[in-house]
Amino acid sequence: MRFRSLRSVLAIFALGAVSGAFGQTAELPSRDVSINVDSGFVTNKGSGPAVVFTTTVRVPRAPWLRLQFANVTLAGDPSADNASYLRLTSMRDAAVQRLNSRHVFEWANTSAYFNGDSVRVELIAYPDTGPNRIRMTTVTAGELGEGVDSICDGTDLRTLSNDPRSARLLPVGCSAWMINDLNRQFATAGHCGPTQSGSVVQFNVPLSNSNGSLNHPPPSDQYVVDLTSVQRQSGGVGLDWSYFGVNPNSNTFLQPFQVQGSTYILAASAPAPSGQLIRITGYGTVSSPVSPTWNQVQKTHAGPYTSMSGTTVRYRTDTTGGNSGSPVIDESTGLAIGVHTHGGCTSTGGSNAGTAIHHAGWQNALANPLRVCRSGMAAIAPPVFAAGDFANNFGTVAATNGAFGKVAQVGAGIQGLAYDSTSGNFYAIDTTRRLFTINATTSAVADLGIVSGTTLINGLAFDPGSATLYGIRQSDGQLYRINTVTLVATTIGGPQGGTVGGIDYDAVNNVLYGLDDAGGTKLIRINTTTGAHTLVGGLGLGGADCNGLAFNSADGMLYTINAGNQSAYRINPTTGAATLVGGTGGLFGSGFGMAALSGQVANSTPTHFSIITGVHLGGGLAELAASDDLYFRVREVPPVGLGLPSVRVGFQSAVPTFTLSELKFRLEASVTASPASSVMQQIELYNHLTNTWEIVDSRSTSATDLVVEVTPSGNPNRFVQAVTGRVDARISYYDPGTLFSFGWQSRIDHVLWTVRD
Repeated sequence: MRFRSLRSVLAIFALGAVSGAFGQTAELPSRDVSINVDSGFVTNKGSGPAVVFTTTVRVPRAPWLRLQFANVTLAGDPSADNASYLRLTSMRDAAVQRLNSRHVFEWANTSAYFNGDSVRVELIAYPDTGPNRIRMTTVTAGELGEGVDSICDGTDLRTLSNDPRSARLLPVGCSAWMINDLNRQFATAGHCGPTQSGSVVQFNVPLSNSNGSLNHPPPSDQYVVDLTSVQRQSGGVGLDWSYFGVNPNSNTFLQPFQVQGSTYILAASAPAPSGQLIRITGYGTVSSPVSPTWNQVQKTHAGPYTSMSGTTVRYRTDTTGGNSGSPVIDESTGLAIGVHTHGGCTSTGGSNAGTAIHHAGWQNALANPLRVCRSGMAAIAPPVFAAGDFANNFGTVAATNGAFGKVAQVGAGIQGLAYDSTSGNFYAIDTTRRLFTINATTSAVADLGIVSGTTLINGLAFDPGSATLYGIRQSDGQLYRINTVTLVATTIGGPQGGTVGGIDYDAVNNVLYGLDDAGGTKLIRINTTTGAHTLVGGLGLGGADCNGLAFNSADGMLYTINAGNQSAYRINPTTGAATLVGGTGGLFGSGFGMAALSGQVANSTPTHFSIITGVHLGGGLAELAASDDLYFRVREVPPVGLGLPSVRVGFQSAVPTFTLSELKFRLEASVTASPASSVMQQIELYNHLTNTWEIVDSRSTSATDLVVEVTPSGNPNRFVQAVTGRVDARISYYDPGTLFSFGWQSRIDHVLWTVRD
């Protein structure tokens, strides 16, 4: 026989007297224990991250603990690599949870549930980021407790199960389940809430202890509820439902569906009974002779479907306290036809009950989700894209009204996004520096690996002309060039300061732009050779939080999202002034990426060369294909006539024959003459319409590699043979007759045509 508290008995009696049924929660038995922990204000004056405070919280013989924080101050920026954080470790099973300032807010100043009676608390701070403090006056400690039965035939026929779609909801002590809504979020019973700050859903729950006290999965399988997303009704039998979402996990940054991999499928409406069985899978309590280790762990049973009336479904399927919120599954179809809410079954009659899926209020909530449940609900409207909302979505930001439309769920914790028009792929990078591609057509994700050479990359940009992927570190403004094959990040110049988390490359005007959030968001240009910042102008948004940037070649404007108000803005690249586009309807935080599709771009290096004047000393097509300081070398010869070059080389390639909007020619070269600046370098492109050479650039050259990028004005299609796509260039060097050296060489490092439709 089990002990029930007087309060539980009175609650059961009251519900039974009114409705003949009782809600089946099993509130987590616990007590609050007073503690006194205060780190005081602590800082890190060292050269790297370090533990600046540590303590162990212990409640002897408690089966589990949950920390409560009275005050937490954590310095640094959660989107950068300088954010202080708490590292909490169970002394029983070494499970770890990591919380930065954003996570502490999301978890409502509480921790995950930890097994055992001791938790080590460490405060890790970064150098010179400011003061930190943690203060605790209370810890919640687990105890034993009991629930309420509604076993239908006198024998508990439930069996252990491991359905990955089902979760335990704490501290109220209910069940919850992932559904096939937009962002794979949750349903439960309305009387289960969740209404308490710091409510948690847990997956992969382990067996309980031999005395029935609960064990908890590691923090990586615990997700805190977003209370602002909750919609519910708790009006009794047939009028009891809840729809809500959760924040990404604080350790993995993943949403539950990305780990668990499947959801329950909602039926359009609950059918009438016709011999079906109803399956209930959830986290109910147990009583003897069932093993106490089964207490509030996942169990399942299927019993007869007895009736459906209005929005009430009834069945004789075994449930107990803790089963409230479980899905009601029609075994004949596998569809969820409702949510289990009330007990009422006995060994001699009665039935358990739930709310049917076609309840109008529930359907209205599903059609009008809130917060994380809603993010990405708008129609898909290219070309501007964003990735990294709280649901880990990749989607479009409409240039007309700013609405965010989900295309696919992708990786977790995305920090930067860039579009490579030459391959049709986006590059994305996450908080662990993992680089991957997202196919612009199929949304297929390919994991490239971890980028080395830096601690964090917060923004990405891609230059299709030079096939260069740029990254920036937000904490100090350090610009990087990322090799997409070796995954090595190489610094460009030194740290430039500021708080730059969003960058993008304007391939039309060859400008790398960034957004600096320090002291009011402003638009900057970034020098791709030195990394230096040049101010364009303030956005006029005050203390905005703009962590993504996209250049839209369709209108020549830049786009961003202010995470402070979840709105999209259009930025004038000349002045930096921002204009409101509209609310995204999404949920973006301290880190996300943006980029925009651009027209088809193709790069072509020489396929043939010819030495017209000069002596070929070495190098071939391979040396011309990349900017790598491997040279195609030609020695000068005396010109045969006045005004003729000492070196002249012809190059030939082929480009796609689509109608071009732009053609760009790039030459990287130097000479060994002294003085080098006396030698004149001339670039000519062949006009296939008039069958003549056009001079497109002429300038003094250099003893070190000089990069010249030429974008001829007028119709670029004149430089392309219409049928074959052939393009021709001619490079000439002229000796002024005043050089101090003879036998000098031209050294050509890189030749490239870039065309855009």
